Amino acid sequence: NLYFTIAFISLIVLGILFALVCFLNIDIIINALCQTTNIIPLVKDYFTAYIIGIPFIFLIMGLSYFVRVDGKPNMAFQALLLANIVNLILDFVYISIFNLGIFGAGLATSTGFIVGTLYLMRYFFMDDRTMKIVGLAKYKISTIFTYLKDILILGFSSSSSQLFLTINLLVFNNVIGSLMDD
Repeated sequence: NLYFTIAFISLIVLGILFALVCFLNIDIIINALCQTTNIIPLVKDYFTAYIIGIPFIFLIMGLSYFVRVDGKPNMAFQALLLANIVNLILDFVYISIFNLGIFGAGLATSTGFIVGTLYLMRYFFMDDRTMKIVGLAKYKISTIFTYLKDILILGFSSSSSQLFLTINLLVFNNVIGSLMDD
């Protein structure tokens, strides 16, 4: 339960911090992602709306591991499926009906992850769950940091796959973009 609590709180804090860093450095990030200057306004519109959903992406992805381990793999699957269905439906609504353009596509993605995360949060109200949030006040700060270190070390392999996939896509996009400019 202590591992679960620390991981859950860490997901929230890291998600908010990551979104804040992205928001404060949006131009730097977009310039790193875009080789072609004419698409920068489109990427900025999408990414601005996408940043809203970043804390929820952290939560849904991280919490789904715990929910699966606790014998509820269908719930984790349903949350991710719901997030994608909401994204698809709201792509149409935001883009076609509300004329929000590419900003609407980013907003649809964020909204999908928010809805999926809220669905997954039902876990906390289930009677048959085994993992519970515990109060951290009764633990020494050194104990909390030891647990946090364990979480980071043990979770690096699965979380790093997403990081390396992102880096891989960034590199390939930059290579393809530079080849198309030639």
